[in-house]
Amino acid sequence: MNQAIAISHSAAQTAAILASQTAHMVEELHGFKKGDRIAVTDVFASPPQVYCGELAEVFSDGLAYVIFDHALTPAADHNMKTNGRVNLHWAVRV
Repeated sequence: MNQAIAISHSAAQTAAILASQTAHMVEELHGFKKGDRIAVTDVFASPPQVYCGELAEVFSDGLAYVIFDHALTPAADHNMKTNGRVNLHWAVRV
């Protein structure tokens, strides 16, 4: 049973990596572009927390690498990142 769970988890990781590899960098997506200052809300925190930073790269799948002004808490890092990238759905330009 444990082996089946490990295989399933590995398959999920592989699927996530493959999905991230199909996305490509773009110059602009929905008004966001490299170098923009943004504020990202961790909506899963209670109360919600806002983190500011700069877009380093923008991808076609709506995710982006962000250089944050301050280190994220481990919970915020877990809540806001997918394969190291932030979902721009929770971001606004500042």
